[in-house]
Amino acid sequence: MELFVTNMASITGSGYSYREPVKENVLVGGIPTVVSKILPSNSYSDCAIVVIPGNPGLIEYYDDFISSLFEASGEKLPIYGISHAGTNSILKLFFE
Repeated sequence: MELFVTNMASITGSGYSYREPVKENVLVGGIPTVVSKILPSNSYSDCAIVVIPGNPGLIEYYDDFISSLFEASGEKLPIYGISHAGTNSILKLFFE
């Protein structure tokens, strides 16, 4: 596995096209959880990047980072972010 680090200024400079991650609400162990993802439109990869947030576990805070990773991969790698189970505003939909 190869890990690369890139200069964020080069990503956010001219030519950068921001793509908003798609949100999906899923149940993980019966608990509402948000998955944020950007998938390549026309390529297949046997690798993916998964972003797991720190405390408080809201993946929405990492949308710009997820988009930057996708751009840095040449829009070839799928990028997934998963919130900590039960730390989302969607909880109120289940418990009201």
